[in-house]
Amino acid sequence: MDPIAFLYLALVILAIIIIVKVVKFIVKIIGVIVVVIVVYLFFNGGLDVLKQYSDLETIFVNTTLENLKADLCKEKERSIKCECIVMPVYQDLTKRLTKEEIATFSVDKDAIAKQIKISLVNQQNEIRHCLIQKKGKEYMEDLEQFLKKNSDKLSK
Repeated sequence: MDPIAFLYLALVILAIIIIVKVVKFIVKIIGVIVVVIVVYLFFNGGLDVLKQYSDLETIFVNTTLENLKADLCKEKERSIKCECIVMPVYQDLTKRLTKEEIATFSVDKDAIAKQIKISLVNQQNEIRHCLIQKKGKEYMEDLEQFLKKNSDKLSK
């Protein structure tokens, strides 16, 4: 074998070894960074994605009556949240409010939020019954906290 060819072969092998070691080092650093970020988010409440929309206050945040059902009650997935919370609130809203009032609320987020809270208070017995029947314990705790905080403030 020619000494120059042998030298080139040795350089290529050495370059491959160096590249593999550098890539391993970079992957380890990225892994450590990811672990640190996950631990940080876990201890600072940033991983509440797992509890997404469990809190009653957040179910109805930034929503309008038109997209309330569309966003939270997909046809194929009739969840506890949809059946026990969204539908009773939606029915109460459509029963209490005229189409004109509903149209004005689609623009005024604060007004619809207040009306939704009133509907939650109005429908609390139906919501409780449904949650007990469907075993929606996490929502029952949120409902109790919400009602404790808002029942006195809102009139039927």
